[in-house]
Amino acid sequence: MSTEAEMWLKYIVIPSEVLFNENLRPVDLKVFALIDFLDGPNHCFARNEFLGVCLNVNPNTISRSISRLVKEGYLRSTRARKGNRVLQVINYKEKHKGLVEKRFVEIQKFKEQLQKEDDQMVNYDLPDDQMGFSKIPNGNFKLDQMVYHNRNNIIKDYNTSSKEEDTQQAELGEGLNEIVRDIVIPKSVESIIDYWNGSGLRKHTNTNTKTFINMVKDIKSLLSGTYYNKKPRYKEYKNIAFTEEQVFLTIDNLATAATDTSYKPFEGSYKDYLKKVGFSNFLHNPRSSGKEDLDSSLFLKYLDKPPELIVSKNRARDLHPEYTKALQHFYVEEVLGNIEPDWTYPEQIAFIEGGKKVYNFFEKNKDKIKQFYFVNSPLEQCRMTWESLKIKNYDISKITPGYFNIDKLFSIYLPAYLNDQGII
Repeated sequence: MSTEAEMWLKYIVIPSEVLFNENLRPVDLKVFALIDFLDGPNHCFARNEFLGVCLNVNPNTISRSISRLVKEGYLRSTRARKGNRVLQVINYKEKHKGLVEKRFVEIQKFKEQLQKEDDQMVNYDLPDDQMGFSKIPNGNFKLDQMVYHNRNNIIKDYNTSSKEEDTQQAELGEGLNEIVRDIVIPKSVESIIDYWNGSGLRKHTNTNTKTFINMVKDIKSLLSGTYYNKKPRYKEYKNIAFTEEQVFLTIDNLATAATDTSYKPFEGSYKDYLKKVGFSNFLHNPRSSGKEDLDSSLFLKYLDKPPELIVSKNRARDLHPEYTKALQHFYVEEVLGNIEPDWTYPEQIAFIEGGKKVYNFFEKNKDKIKQFYFVNSPLEQCRMTWESLKIKNYDISKITPGYFNIDKLFSIYLPAYLNDQGII
């Protein structure tokens, strides 16, 4: 290694006020330490791409990390006259000194507990009559006493945990218990269950049912890539592991088709069926009478395929052409490789409707974001809308114009992105 390389970044420091903040993620610690290292007299002008190369992470991950650091009061993000972002480490020690004090108290309690346990340990070197136990013939005396000691602790822990578990109840919207009938629910599975129950589709809230237990198992196998392995009709999806984001977006697509009258299917019995379908039948309905394979799996039908917008004549008028053109600009640039297509009529309507929703969203929330002058232009508002959509889709080549019309984009993805950026 060259001397220059060694001296450029010999080491970085993670302050205790950052290390002990439970609201930060592991990557945030490294991002802060690197920005702190780069923060000079003119502060830090490094772009997300550069920081991503330094830490070997995606630029979008850097962007979200910086937003959390700004929100937690470690960084200040401003714009220079030329529009470049400027990052500055601010005085965070006073605000977060309580984190260090809290952790110190916890460490002291832990040390006291260790000392207490040491004091209570049986001295196995004492004679038998002093220990209060009789020696077992032909047995290992010390081992027997250790088993006795540990067994009492196990029984004590079991009784304590049993009382706690008896008082726990899983409720919708407040998360799920980690244990349901001895089935451990990973965080990713719990997130998908909560997302499904909050989507407006048929809810699964009773944790003491076979339906709920099967839902947990189905989601586990879906994320691990084994769900469709024993179903011959889906052979192209064998050993395919789906991500949380893919499942979230597919649930969004189904919820839009089931509840939004602006999207197919048209109002009627089939739309009513979609509202009532359970999660297991969402993944695979063996009783489906559909002629095509994907008709028996709504998950695969709506995977990366948002429902089709119902086109009507009164939708064709473009009230906000600057927003429509901006959305088309980002779509052509990043999805189509700057190759301008001949838009179909449904695609044109999708951009028009999407542009109208972008305008309405920022108009409705202008009081919360008006302090940021660079957010006021249609181009910048559409850029942030596009960025929030990209974060939810790792393969942007699968994004279609219809994605700009999904209600979740404006009720969840875009607000979360703006909050992550410290804009609202």
